Amino acid sequence: MLLATEKKSGESLHGAYSASTLQDFISSFYTPEFMDEFGEPDIELADHVQQIITRKDIRGKISDSVGDPETLLGTTADAVQLLLYGFTGLIAKLHTANSLAEVREAAAPFSELAEGFQNKVSSGEVKLPFQIKGLSSVVEDIEKRATAVAVVLENSSGE
Repeated sequence: MLLATEKKSGESLHGAYSASTLQDFISSFYTPEFMDEFGEPDIELADHVQQIITRKDIRGKISDSVGDPETLLGTTADAVQLLLYGFTGLIAKLHTANSLAEVREAAAPFSELAEGFQNKVSSGEVKLPFQIKGLSSVVEDIEKRATAVAVVLENSSGE
């Protein structure tokens, strides 16, 4: 797989990307003394390598300003548990509801929380990452990752 091309010579680096691989590639064309005097060489990165670097930079900024991966995972776990608790409570009550009044009563415990959250999102006070990434992009990521995990589980089930 193409990783980068040195523009001056046209030579290409093929293989799996890592920062050290790219640095070794650059070093193969330029001595440290040359780079100290003239700066970094003119390297054209393959699109997928640039995407990896950009993603890593963004994740670093998130980690530096918002929280490390474990903190973010904890917040995500809290959110999922809150949703599961509210959803299962709603389903259990809806299953036995016989009137519109009982349906409203089933929704009541989380209604105020839901309205407050929706209002904050609508006003822009709270921003959700999927809004920035785009709904179709997020759904596509979910589909790809879920399918990939399912395939691994399927292939491992006989072991």
